[in-house]
Amino acid sequence: MLEGFGGIVADEDRLEISPRLPGAWNSLTFRFRYRGRLLEVRATRERTDVHLLAGEPFSATVHGARVELVSRKPQSIPRTW
Repeated sequence: MLEGFGGIVADEDRLEISPRLPGAWNSLTFRFRYRGRLLEVRATRERTDVHLLAGEPFSATVHGARVELVSRKPQSIPRTW
């Protein structure tokens, strides 16, 4: 699910998040771990919110935009399609 609907591409050096909602879905929320960090992603038709729940701050790419993820400071990225 994470690589499909979640749009997650991850390796040692990068994390890309670009969720894809099926036509009948209004939103998708999921949690996952990346390199010792816990993240929560909530995607709607209008935006994707990414929240670093635990772990050290880091940079990720969300819908092509580079964002800094810091605990307790969710990032909200508009969808551009």
